Amino acid sequence: MKKIRFTNNMANWTGFWFLFLIFGNAVSGLDACTLWGGAGTDVLGAGTLICKNRDWIPDQRQILELVTPEKGHRYFALRVVRPKGNENKAAINEKGLVVITATAGSIPASERKKLEKNHSLISTIMEQCATVDEVIIHQIWFKRPVFMMIADRQTLAIIEIGPNGAFAVKKTSEGVLSHTNHYLDPEMEKFNVKIGTSSAVRLDRIQELLGEKKGNFTLADFTVVSKDSVAGTDNSIWRTGSSPTTTRTLATWIVYQPLQGASRLFVRIANPGEVEQSFEADCSSLFSGKEVQGTSKSVSESSKHCRWGAE
Repeated sequence: MKKIRFTNNMANWTGFWFLFLIFGNAVSGLDACTLWGGAGTDVLGAGTLICKNRDWIPDQRQILELVTPEKGHRYFALRVVRPKGNENKAAINEKGLVVITATAGSIPASERKKLEKNHSLISTIMEQCATVDEVIIHQIWFKRPVFMMIADRQTLAIIEIGPNGAFAVKKTSEGVLSHTNHYLDPEMEKFNVKIGTSSAVRLDRIQELLGEKKGNFTLADFTVVSKDSVAGTDNSIWRTGSSPTTTRTLATWIVYQPLQGASRLFVRIANPGEVEQSFEADCSSLFSGKEVQGTSKSVSESSKHCRWGAE
């Protein structure tokens, strides 16, 4: 397992976080996600498996969209509906590169908003990259605190991005990786203003579940793990929320990519006030106009932005 780190002006930022703690600012508990994956012999038939459980307060709606940019690779994404343009939360492009993200919740939301932003990060990666290594070399894109897990057929990686251009990469072609909403790399832990209870509990639980089975994970295994709820309404991998306005799990995104042959996508969407829906498809069909299994609609390749589900 390889590690790559880059730091810049760390001393100044360390002092900033110390002062921030002294003045007692609270860390937002609004958002959270659980990311996990496997590669090599930890996946049945080798290849990679990657999964995201997306958590948020129940105030938004998600859809699946095929996006055809003016330039670059097409990609299929889980997106949040926004009046000014839908926002990517997980995606796979036609080259087989997968990107999922999680909020750096151990940095207060008010401070994250002040730091340099790159909210088009997923679309930029999807349009311009075909492999994990191609993402990693574009370090200039790593401009705002966020956690990413990326995968192609052979490689799985976690990228932790901190303030002021700091980042760390953990990459593997053999083994399992997991992440929640606080920094784990020893050189990045200094950016944890406060680690939320849910983030810590979910990390322990996903690591426990990944450790129970020695290799040979399947897409079906990850689907079961994604529904794990042993830690209660607010701290489980699948969260239901302890009140009508509390953060809960709104979606699951899983991609299985064997070394050779057809890749598979599974998506579960739990939009607030709607019946939970599941989708499963051969990934090649996402870009061919064929219909996705589940509550879905066929896709016309003549459309620049095509949608599935929850219309």
